[in-house]
Amino acid sequence: MLKKKKRSALGQSLVEYLILLAVVVLGAIAGLSYFKDQINEGYNSVGGSVKSSVGG
Repeated sequence: MLKKKKRSALGQSLVEYLILLAVVVLGAIAGLSYFKDQINEGYNSVGGSVKSSVGG
């Protein structure tokens, strides 16, 4: 009987971690989708600076 409680608690904590991971991943996807234009502008700006300093 003791083993079942321990296994149940382990399974419960695993499910909680998976739910937390899913929330974090969905938040990251939502954040990247929301700021995609600003991120794209930043990468283009850095790429342009590197290109001009290299001489290409």
